[in-house]
Amino acid sequence: MNLKDLLEERENRFKKATELRDKAKGENRDLTADEASTCDGLLADVRKIDELIDEKRKAERTEQSERRNQAFAELESRTHAPAAPPARGPEANERDMFDGSNNWENYSLMRAIRLRASGHPLDGYEGEVSQELAKRSGKDPQGFLIPWDLPVEVRRRSGVEQRGALNVTGGAGAIPTVLATTMIDLLRNSMIVQRLGARVINDLVGDMDIPKKTGGGTAYWLSEDGEPTESGQTVGQVQLRNKTVGAFTDITRKFMNQTSLDAEMFVRRDLVEVLALEMDRASLNGSGLSNQPTGLLQQGGLPLVSIGTNGGAITWQKIVDLESTIKVANAD
Repeated sequence: MNLKDLLEERENRFKKATELRDKAKGENRDLTADEASTCDGLLADVRKIDELIDEKRKAERTEQSERRNQAFAELESRTHAPAAPPARGPEANERDMFDGSNNWENYSLMRAIRLRASGHPLDGYEGEVSQELAKRSGKDPQGFLIPWDLPVEVRRRSGVEQRGALNVTGGAGAIPTVLATTMIDLLRNSMIVQRLGARVINDLVGDMDIPKKTGGGTAYWLSEDGEPTESGQTVGQVQLRNKTVGAFTDITRKFMNQTSLDAEMFVRRDLVEVLALEMDRASLNGSGLSNQPTGLLQQGGLPLVSIGTNGGAITWQKIVDLESTIKVANAD
């Protein structure tokens, strides 16, 4: 692929990854596992294409440099070579290289370092200086070349004259803290009531009472001419009365405007999980006091199998006892 095709392919893959993230953000949700995997793959492709683009650009610059050197050589061959100047040291040659040039105002050693540290090729005036030094010395550097005797203004501007390196400790005030847009969540209890078979009744309006048979008819053994005593069934009700559980969080305008997280989704998701877990807990062990519902374990007359004072290790005998207790109560 040529450079144009690589640039177009990089743009297409980066655009697809951006569209996936924008879609999830517009729907106030995180990326699904499949979307996250697709997005990571697209970004990995972008990085690989960046490397190919750098190689293409480097090859083009090398080819241009070779053509330019060949043209210079042909031009020099058509003219008489001047008398060789007296031998001088490398420092003098480098100082004379750009005599009379004002381009040192555009030279930045820090820019050159940042370009190479990020994997980008050296360009601009810094690239021209390095290429000229490489041409004169016949060396092909892994990084880039700088003159022995940099002008004073360049050394001051680049911090070369300072003793010691400016590091993340001394320059901590200039380093921003960048937070990820994802959150490591808490470890929470698993919700099990619905998984155990509890029935959920949605969109209920008003109170609800469930009819319950509390007594059945009576069977009698009779003589040859006898008749049974009249008996009747009795029906009661199990009353369901609504209970309210809530959670409350204030979100400031500044938090919504400045946080890197989706503030509304972050708070909403946490409150939903907190409420769901509390309903699950109350269904099993609600005290029936302080506006709580009465949980299953707090119902009177419930047959229990004791494993230990505070629980304990389950044994095969306890498993048999659990099933036996249900059967003895004539339940399935």
